Amino acid sequence: DVAVYLNYQHPNKYVIVNLCPEYDYPVTHFFGRVLRYPICAGMVPSLAMMWEYCQAVKVFLGPDPGRDRTVVALHGGKTNDE
Repeated sequence: DVAVYLNYQHPNKYVIVNLCPEYDYPVTHFFGRVLRYPICAGMVPSLAMMWEYCQAVKVFLGPDPGRDRTVVALHGGKTNDE
């Protein structure tokens, strides 16, 4: 279970970034540390969405390089490889 692993190995040191529009992570399992940027399979995200994502990760990582928040976990959807 991803929540158990992250909460045990990286307590308060991670954020989940969900790029998959078909799946919502239960935010309570991750203590609210879930960001959602839904990108449909085979599609390109908008520049505005990418900017928002980059800013959110920047805030999470913080200005202090010694800050001990190190894990950004991404989850994307399936691809439409043909």
